[in-house]
Amino acid sequence: MKRLLKSLIVYMALVLVLPLIVLARLGMVLRSEELFRMCGHLLSMIPGILGSYIRVGYYKGTLTRISSHVYIDFGSFFSHPEAQVGEYVSIGAYTIIGKVVLEDEVLVSSRCSILSTKYQHVEYTQVPTMLRQAGAKQIRIGRHSWIGENCVVMASLGENCVVSSGSVVTRDMPAGTMAVGNPARPVPQSVVQKRTAEQLPAVGDAEQGVPAPSPAAGGSAQDRQSRHLRIAFMIDMIEDETGGTEHQILLILRNLDRSRFEPHLICTRRSPWQKDPDDDFEVHTFPCPSFYQPGTYFNVAALARFLRRRQFDIVQMHFRDATIAGTIAARLAGVGAIVSTRRGTPYWHNALELSVLRTFNRFAQAFLVNSNSLREKLQSEEHVPAEKIHVVYNGYEAKFHDGFSGERDCECMAKDLGLAKDSAKIIGVANLRRVKRIDLLVSAAALLQQQSVDSEFLVAGVGDEKKSLQAQIDSLGNPSAFHLLGYRPDIHRILPCCDIGVLCSDSEGLSNAIIEYMACGLPVVATAVGGNNELVQDGVNGFTVPAGDAGALAHAIRKLCEDEPRRREMGRQSLRRVAELCSLDKMVDRMQRFYLNLGGQNLRRASGRRFSS
Repeated sequence: MKRLLKSLIVYMALVLVLPLIVLARLGMVLRSEELFRMCGHLLSMIPGILGSYIRVGYYKGTLTRISSHVYIDFGSFFSHPEAQVGEYVSIGAYTIIGKVVLEDEVLVSSRCSILSTKYQHVEYTQVPTMLRQAGAKQIRIGRHSWIGENCVVMASLGENCVVSSGSVVTRDMPAGTMAVGNPARPVPQSVVQKRTAEQLPAVGDAEQGVPAPSPAAGGSAQDRQSRHLRIAFMIDMIEDETGGTEHQILLILRNLDRSRFEPHLICTRRSPWQKDPDDDFEVHTFPCPSFYQPGTYFNVAALARFLRRRQFDIVQMHFRDATIAGTIAARLAGVGAIVSTRRGTPYWHNALELSVLRTFNRFAQAFLVNSNSLREKLQSEEHVPAEKIHVVYNGYEAKFHDGFSGERDCECMAKDLGLAKDSAKIIGVANLRRVKRIDLLVSAAALLQQQSVDSEFLVAGVGDEKKSLQAQIDSLGNPSAFHLLGYRPDIHRILPCCDIGVLCSDSEGLSNAIIEYMACGLPVVATAVGGNNELVQDGVNGFTVPAGDAGALAHAIRKLCEDEPRRREMGRQSLRRVAELCSLDKMVDRMQRFYLNLGGQNLRRASGRRFSS
């Protein structure tokens, strides 16, 4: 519990200094480390245990790696963001550390300088060329090593080394060495016997605020192998089941093999949605309304206790707030695998949000995306390594168009909506938001009316743009040929009665609307954004057009309206392609193999490491 509380304080400190983290990371993007050092200098002046927590929180967001269970005393700072710090490391006052790896349970006393080998901390271009060195080189301080006061270390130390006070280490020291002098030399006698992890006392007393390691709750690797893989799916909230991400999460929850998996749904906001009585997964709510409200952190701590008590193997997170809360809680609980998910192009992310995501991305073992375009975006914008990213296309239920009885249903639908019998029917399924660009479809309809193309347009969806779209529709030559249907729970009966499916978005991940069009045998006209090109093969099962081009959209729709045989052939190709890429069985199979592989890696890691509470 004490370890959990201190970890939570570190993550609260991280949120507190987030503006400085963003500033430092912005400097790194601009290939300058000055802002990183400046913020470190500023935070080094905060006294006491509070100052240590704040410094650790800052470096957690900026260094390559640092454990939550580290003590950094007054006046101490890192001069290179590529430094790494292991578990139970204690750093004394007025110490400067360069491009260095401090392994577990290293003790560094006060007024030390651990340089990046014999080179300077910073390569100043103003220094004359003859004095300028080749740049910082990384050195490593081995586990259980102690460095006395006023030491200068310019070389690597093996495990269990002791450096006497006032020594200057200029060459690498093997494991178990006691180094003394200036320059430091190994003591020839066995003054200090080689120590093992069991013989060395853990660095971390109450005065320093770092707990000693203790056995973990949560079970051994063998215990975890003997039960189902327990997975927590985290999302902000589920308002209804029609949302793209929400629908895909519920498909996975309902279809995972219960002989191998135990899924749970965790929400960070309360919502009116109620699960189906037939659903056999548990739903839990840990409200996190705002990270500027103290109550949020108590709920994050409660979530961490829940994850630890129930021994979750994997936590998979969707959307920003759930990603932040879930990452903190999973790290506090010692969950072996954290999975971050991206299912849509984050067109709304500003520089601050990207910096926050990049900070929390460091703690994820894997990333799930639903298109190759999102994989590329994740690599370029959030700097995620390619080997951590896994692509699994969305799935659709074969029963999507169950209950459709063919031509008779279409006649009834046309009569109910007031549609002409012989006109080509073009449908768009989308929320009425700016990014979905339904205004572009209205403009294309105006062009087609001018060209006397016999067509009618239907849009199913709700949103803030309805008023402005209706005004645009009213200005058409024939406004009665464009229908805003609102929310339609019977969309599965409307789609098979249409001729062409359209998506005009400026931004997409992998569109569920396109998948639904294809599953109903429709050719598709879509903007060439996101994963649309992966679903729609231009000229095969539809056409792709440039985003924002109403003329190109109208031209593609006209080609299909005027060529019924081609339209039907493209519809058959849509059925073939959606079965190939996005069937529910294939999606679930890919997800299960992903979880089993990730869980297996976690078990292999667990069996070889020391658990700590």
